Amino acid sequence: MIRQIVSADHVQVKGADLAVPAQVTIDLSGTGANQDLFRAGRLQPVAEDVGAASWLAILVGAVAAVLALIAGRRRGFVLMFLGLGAALAAGVTWVLCVAAPSYAAHRGGGGLNMTVLKAAIDQVTHSIGPWVGTEAAIGGAAALLGLMFGVLGMLAGRRRRREGW
Repeated sequence: MIRQIVSADHVQVKGADLAVPAQVTIDLSGTGANQDLFRAGRLQPVAEDVGAASWLAILVGAVAAVLALIAGRRRGFVLMFLGLGAALAAGVTWVLCVAAPSYAAHRGGGGLNMTVLKAAIDQVTHSIGPWVGTEAAIGGAAALLGLMFGVLGMLAGRRRRREGW
């Protein structure tokens, strides 16, 4: 991404034309606060940790869901509530994506150019959109299936009790 910006004369982001200066002066003396700032790959371990944490979170969530289905007395309703939880998480994520630009605009960006900040937020919200939609669809489908199986199981249990009289 940085190479694309550096090689371009200007960058077009959502109608805003960002000019890339011909020369950028950066202190690379390697002393004081800049000692480790521009070292290539310094954030690679952090990126790997974030990736590992995301996969671990998915694994823990899947194991918790399976354990809930195993331990639940009415598995259909447990599946329904798991689906509702996933759909609710997708809704909260969508609300945060809608609220983030106005929140960042009020915070001032911590010294960042507001056009750059808005472009970054727009890129993040644009790229996360399909995932939020997929999560909401899967959660809604799981909730609907769980509701159907829960109601059918409840009706079958009543029928079984009636026949036992």
